[in-house]
Formats: sequence, C-alpha cells, structure tokens
Amino acid sequence: MTVHVSNLFEVLGVSLYATPEELKKAYRQLRMKHHSDTGDGDVKKFMQVEEAYKILSDPVLRKKHL
Repeated sequence: MTVHVSNLFEVLGVSLYATPEELKKAYRQLRMKHHSDTGDGDVKKFMQVEEAYKILSDPVLRKKHL
C-alpha cells in the first residue's frame, strides 16, 4: 500500500515543518487509535500511518519523497 506523498503529513496530522518529536508523538497516538487490537481498529488507516511515519522519520527517505 502506498501513501501519496502530498498526504504523508496529513496522514499523521502534522505540519510540513514538524520536528522528529512531533512526528513520533503523532505516530504513536494514531498507531494506538487504529491498531487492530482496539475496538476502533482500522487496518487500512493503520498501514497508512505506518508508511507515512517510516518515510517522514527517515531524513533520507523524507528528502527523496519530497
């Protein structure tokens, strides 16, 4: 599953200038919210959050995708 580049920041709900700490905080909150073990688990959203964080948290991948 691929998240469109323009949506990476929207998926995590952070700004284009988010710090690594802000990215991590948003990621953790959304990961818990959409995890399949919770009552509101949404696998599709969970995978989007995982992929967005993977790209945005890695400086090399982030630069490559932006």
